[in-house]
Amino acid sequence: MSASPAWMDRPVQPIVIALALLLCAGVLIGLPLHAQSKAPIYTCTGKDGSRVFSDEKCGPDARVVVAPVPQELKVLAPAKRVEPAAAPTSAQAACESGSLKDCEELYCREGASDECRRQVVRVASISGEKWYLRHQGPVEDDGTIAYEIRCIEKGVHEFLDLTITCTPGAERNHCFTETIQSDYPRLDQAASAYCATH
Repeated sequence: MSASPAWMDRPVQPIVIALALLLCAGVLIGLPLHAQSKAPIYTCTGKDGSRVFSDEKCGPDARVVVAPVPQELKVLAPAKRVEPAAAPTSAQAACESGSLKDCEELYCREGASDECRRQVVRVASISGEKWYLRHQGPVEDDGTIAYEIRCIEKGVHEFLDLTITCTPGAERNHCFTETIQSDYPRLDQAASAYCATH
């Protein structure tokens, strides 16, 4: 049988035990987490039956009372909650699908903003730099067609609406409005001319 270590043959005084306990408490309370994580603290029973604390294995019944903190353990911030995207309204869905009326209702209620212009020009069947077609009337018996046009110039907040009537002619069509004296052979020419002068 091997001889016991020399420190186990010496009686352990109560003051020594108290100092050991204070030392252990200081390690737990006073040191930062990374310092505590460097080495474990052991406890075992001395030869006189007292409880001994050590940073090394102090006997055959030694057991860890303070385990080292793994270096891989990190304090993670709580994950941010991702709010679900709001579902589009029926009017938004209709506008995206090409409904001019819904686009006007959604984006043009407060005037001819840049977003209003972008949306209505996107879905209008015919448009120019400063205007777009809102409605095309039926073809009359003589071939006349009435077109409802809206002027929507960039930087101009107010809308200007007009009706352009196009009638077929022997040599060319005639597109005109009540406020424009001359006529034009095409709808886009008449709309551009009207919107440029108002």
